[in-house]
Amino acid sequence: MGRRDRTSSLLSRKAGFCMVKRLMVQVRSLPLSVKMMVTMLTLSLVPLFVAGYFVQKTAYNLMLENKRSDLITHTGEVANTLSREIENHLAEAAAIAGNKVVRQYADNPAPGDGSGKMVTTVNAFLTMHAEIKSIFFVDLDSGKVIFSTSDNLGQYLGNRSFIKQTATGVKCTSAPSRDGGKDVIYYSAPVTNSQNRVVMAAVSTVAAESFWEPLQEDSKFRGPGSVAIITDEYGVRIGHGSDRGMIYKAWAPLPRETVTALLDEQHYGADITEIEATDYPEIMAIILGARTTQTFTSQLDMSGETYEFGISKIPGKQWTVMTAVPHSSFLGALDALRKGMMVIIIVTALIVTGVTLIASRFVSKPIRLLVSSAQQMADGDFTVRVPPIYDRELGCLSDEFNKMRAKVAETYSELEQGYLDMAKALIASLEARDHYTAGHTERVGQYAVTLARKLGLDDEETMKIKKAADLHDIGKVGVSDSILLKPGKLSPEEFAEIKRHPGKSGEIVRYLGFLRDIVPAIEGHHERYDGKGYPRGLRGKNVPLGARILAVADAYDAMTTKRAYRDALSHEVAIRNLKEGAGGQWDPHIVAAFLEIIETERGEGQ
Repeated sequence: MGRRDRTSSLLSRKAGFCMVKRLMVQVRSLPLSVKMMVTMLTLSLVPLFVAGYFVQKTAYNLMLENKRSDLITHTGEVANTLSREIENHLAEAAAIAGNKVVRQYADNPAPGDGSGKMVTTVNAFLTMHAEIKSIFFVDLDSGKVIFSTSDNLGQYLGNRSFIKQTATGVKCTSAPSRDGGKDVIYYSAPVTNSQNRVVMAAVSTVAAESFWEPLQEDSKFRGPGSVAIITDEYGVRIGHGSDRGMIYKAWAPLPRETVTALLDEQHYGADITEIEATDYPEIMAIILGARTTQTFTSQLDMSGETYEFGISKIPGKQWTVMTAVPHSSFLGALDALRKGMMVIIIVTALIVTGVTLIASRFVSKPIRLLVSSAQQMADGDFTVRVPPIYDRELGCLSDEFNKMRAKVAETYSELEQGYLDMAKALIASLEARDHYTAGHTERVGQYAVTLARKLGLDDEETMKIKKAADLHDIGKVGVSDSILLKPGKLSPEEFAEIKRHPGKSGEIVRYLGFLRDIVPAIEGHHERYDGKGYPRGLRGKNVPLGARILAVADAYDAMTTKRAYRDALSHEVAIRNLKEGAGGQWDPHIVAAFLEIIETERGEGQ
């Protein structure tokens, strides 16, 4: 092993070790109940899965062997049945060719119906053999039909392979052929004259359907998806048990010269002008490679499903019978077994899961209580208490936890109050700079709290709005006195500076983590209901509810108190302005609630 290979091996081992280590860390981090469940399920289900796997595999192999044995036997029987049918029809053709009247006709064959004896003899033969549709004779010198019971008199058939073979003195069967829109098989026998010279071919015509019937019966017998097919020596289907449209199609494309030769001799009849092909070269290779009288099975995929094939040569022919059975048609029993095993596994899993859940809950409940309480406390809920745990070790832990919670809650509350006091001190310093706004924050807070309660907000949301009111103008600490206390109209630049205070207020409050929930109300208290406010130009319900409440409370107090740039407006003018601005500057629903509050308070005051 070279240095590079050793380095690669070491790196692979190290990577594998790291992966296992990470997996172990993840496993250790799982909850106790999950670990118990995984352990119990593993100990109970793994043996079941292993046993089920081997049972199914054994059953599958047995079924497969039985099906293959059946295919071997039955495919051979179908091939023998077709061979006997061919031999019977060839014997009939030989009987016609050997008839005395026919041989006498052979001494002086003449085109046309011939003598009356000839007609009588042939018609009598047709009467005796109902499966024969017609009989005709071909003059081997001219290759033309010189006597016929059908309408093909004078037709040239000298190019047909079965006629050429008959001319050599042997009986011959044609491939199924499509002539005149009919599928037929020709059975021919040589006719010799008195000098024992082969001069004619006696041909009986039988409907190909009778040859295909055993295939159709076999397909029905085998069940859905099963099929029996006959293939000739060129790899072309010449019989199909379920799909007649596949007949005269090759399993795979044939060489062009082969196609040309077959079409020139009208091997499959005058109606077949092209030999189409499907794309199953592996099946074609098996069929063409099968030895004479060989019967075997092969497992291949066809039409998206796995099939078991039985293949057998038809004795005396170069034709091959193939029966194909999809696995799904004979694995029903295996599916039933598999379903039974799955039911057992599922039931076992449910029982084990239930028992494990009960046990794990009993063991892990105190731990989960502690963890849940710790998480709630981490989220800022210091009211949570761990109930008594009747376990020596965990009981002590719960007592100490409750003591710690009380101490942390006390400290946190003091810390929050300290931050709030500091913020309020900043607001107080701001109001001390501008005596016109003294008490503004407190009054806005009172209005906002009353409004929140009027609107049905709970105590928690009301307190958030109160805190937002207390801190809504804290951003003005960064605005110079020349702007805050300016008696006249602000310049555009000065007004732009004033408009920044909601955002600055939000930035300051955002640093106080426990007050982040009130930042949207603070930043949006100068937004307008019609979307023309600042800093973000929010519209309608997109403006946070707390901001809409603060906007009304802040506006009323601003209008009714004296400012550096104007005198205080009367209550009546302020109310009129609120009514006129409802739906434009302010939320009409909140304005209506505020007006009810003001009217009630003034009524009580009077």
